[in-house]
Amino acid sequence: MTIATDYEGFIKLLRSYPRAMSNDYYLPSWIFKMIESRKLSYSASEDALFLFERRDGFTKLVFHLIGGASELPPCEERLASYLLYRENSPPKASADWLLGGGFRHVSTSARLIAKKPIVADSMDGIEDASADETYEMMRECFDATDVDMPDSELFESAICVRTDSGKPAGVLYCGRTQVVAVAQEMRGMGIGRRLYMAYAAMKLEENKNAILRAWVNLDNAASLALHTRLGFCPDGALADLYEK
Repeated sequence: MTIATDYEGFIKLLRSYPRAMSNDYYLPSWIFKMIESRKLSYSASEDALFLFERRDGFTKLVFHLIGGASELPPCEERLASYLLYRENSPPKASADWLLGGGFRHVSTSARLIAKKPIVADSMDGIEDASADETYEMMRECFDATDVDMPDSELFESAICVRTDSGKPAGVLYCGRTQVVAVAQEMRGMGIGRRLYMAYAAMKLEENKNAILRAWVNLDNAASLALHTRLGFCPDGALADLYEK
């Protein structure tokens, strides 16, 4: 595997592979961040390009295949791969390739979208959380692969509600996806709702026509119930998580 160090060269390589069988995509700005921090490695051949995004606790695998016979390059680390698709068109070829390569299906998440206006609460009691605080809370609440979040160094921003002692009781991470994490002993107190409403207030202040979206694990009944109360509905986009 080769560590990507040249942004323009890597983008040119990435575009040379068709997306007929691919399990994810990267925005150019995110690729730049990963290359800059030396978090992106790759293995390329005539018929396949494999991307390895280094994370805390696992490595995220992305593949672009021209043919279906390519084998995964040797990798001793824990791997996770996400398949993104519409509800009526699951990526069967990609799923079969992963399962045939020793991966197992772990979970399915649904993308939700707010179908009715959310009346945003005030920002009272909402504070900024540092990357370290957010990372610690996320690791307390989730396994490394439960949510598609980056290493602590690449966190973009987060908001939180704090306890009387000043420690975050819950955080909402606002990166490529929005993820809420609430400390076990603080659950059932409305913290998740407060954070989402504050996030809505921020987005609507930036753009009154903003569309609010979130990814929720289908096994997370509490989060699904919260989003339903806030007016979110599934929009048909799903993500399957596979691990090896």
